[in-house]
Amino acid sequence: MQKISVLIAILLFMIISGQAYFSGSSNLRYGESKSGFLYSESILNGNLSRGNFSGWFQLEFSNPPELGRVVNGLQKFRLEYNTANSIFKFGDIYEIWGRGLVLNQYNDQAVDFDNSLTGVSFRNRLGDFLDWGLLAGNGNSWSSELSIRNPPFNDRVPNYRRQHRVIGADTDWFIGPFNLGVTYLQSRERHPYEYPNPDWSPGEEWILPDTALVIHRVGGYRAEYLSDWFDVYLEYADKSTHDFNPDSVRSIFAGSGQGFYSNLNIYLGAWALSIDYKKYAFNISDPHTYSSATNYSGTIGYQRPPTAIREHTSRLLGRITHQVNFEDEVGYQLELNGPILRNNSLVLNYTHSSNNVVWSQIKPEGDIFWKWTKSNKTAFLPFSEKFAQPFNELYSEIDGYLLSGKLHYRLAMANSSAVLDISFNQVTDSTKFIFYEKQEAITIPFGIEYKLQGRLGIELKYEYQRLSKNFRMINSTIDQDTSQSRFPADYQYNAFFSLGVSYSPRWSMALLIDASSVLEYGVNQQTDNSNTLEKLVSKIIDLENRWLALELRWNITNSHSFTLTYGSQQGGILCSNGVCRQIDSFEDGFKFELTSLF
Repeated sequence: MQKISVLIAILLFMIISGQAYFSGSSNLRYGESKSGFLYSESILNGNLSRGNFSGWFQLEFSNPPELGRVVNGLQKFRLEYNTANSIFKFGDIYEIWGRGLVLNQYNDQAVDFDNSLTGVSFRNRLGDFLDWGLLAGNGNSWSSELSIRNPPFNDRVPNYRRQHRVIGADTDWFIGPFNLGVTYLQSRERHPYEYPNPDWSPGEEWILPDTALVIHRVGGYRAEYLSDWFDVYLEYADKSTHDFNPDSVRSIFAGSGQGFYSNLNIYLGAWALSIDYKKYAFNISDPHTYSSATNYSGTIGYQRPPTAIREHTSRLLGRITHQVNFEDEVGYQLELNGPILRNNSLVLNYTHSSNNVVWSQIKPEGDIFWKWTKSNKTAFLPFSEKFAQPFNELYSEIDGYLLSGKLHYRLAMANSSAVLDISFNQVTDSTKFIFYEKQEAITIPFGIEYKLQGRLGIELKYEYQRLSKNFRMINSTIDQDTSQSRFPADYQYNAFFSLGVSYSPRWSMALLIDASSVLEYGVNQQTDNSNTLEKLVSKIIDLENRWLALELRWNITNSHSFTLTYGSQQGGILCSNGVCRQIDSFEDGFKFELTSLF
């Protein structure tokens, strides 16, 4: 109600003052399937400006959205006042300081991520040598947590909220080719408490508080050097967490951590070499049992450092994208790109990351339980040892134009491997019991676009993937060494095919086919081939473990576009900026989206 009152006041002020300019956009999305999957989203964005004043608001009516909580009413608003050297913002704030080790705010509705603050921010530039800013506001961090204290777990709807009151300051100094920055952020958090021991006895729940009051303090330092043939960027963040006790007006130290990121770009004529390095050690905790509901000394929702991995547009590669652990990960990324021959370019990328430590299990004398322990000090470079959960990917891509520019092609190949989960690593002088899950994949995406006569064009995409997910167990006590696939075969062979035709810039139509040779154990993604499209195609090809959809895009005018999808779509992992969500499959239904600009 307070947001609505503020919005009405802003609108009245700008309208009464006259000569206000208004623009905006609307987005209507609806989806329904026979399996019961249903969503309805309506979002309206409005922008107003007059002189030095500008305003933005967002109305949302989603019941339910495809991902996220039900929203009906005013979702966001912001009022800005701009001068030549300063900017003042009031409302829902999105800022990024440096590369995000201390503060990086954005809204990505595709993965239901929003870490805005409702408050104020001010930024001012003093000449050519100093830029400084302040920020203060309240916000919520939402996540999905599987625990005994939270509401029922649902992949689509977050069930766990952490409340924050945030203040911060940021400065930049410009000294010739050098840029230097210092940042400070503090958050007072209300952290709903989850019992760290799942075997607590009846009555113990009365001993622990329902909510922990926590203070996070993050300090950041950064430096950048720019030149004609290379540039380098360094950023370091130091974080401490304190458990605040209001009864004694004091705080108890609860943990600390650090993060470091660097980037080096070297320009060699038309070629460029980029090197990213990250070492995030904000909270090195047992990866087998870690949960943000049980441990509050790690990163807060406003810290979104660079992922330092390559994010793919390929559908099959997107499903196996590495899920970056901002709490505990060390790694690097190398990328070389440049032109080859005429109108062709090459990209080579290698990524390697792991936990900061290798984990093992010990059983203290007199104890019957094995406990996880760090078996080494933190390392500068990532490990290849499986109990540090390493990730490796080698990616190459070539694309260009042929036939006097009428044909555009793209061919890529990725070889990736990752240890997804470590369950047991119990090694003694006489016995060994280890159990872990490893994923390996070779993926080849290929696509061509060809311009026909006039405005007509055709597009063909094909992706191939050989994937294995194996549980590996070694038990020397019973002389057993086994490897069991998560599929009812050693490999799962995946393919994605798309054939489309377009009439630029008015419309396009595409047939999408997603296929797997076998399904994972315990994954309910079978399609019954019951929709009209699948019945027609089933007369030509076998549709077992295949998902078919027909997609139509129509630009009604330059300001209005319409998209309709009919059929079935396979689920999987969707990642964006390091945020990953499990997306359910969509069986025998339709989706439409109407977008308007005004």
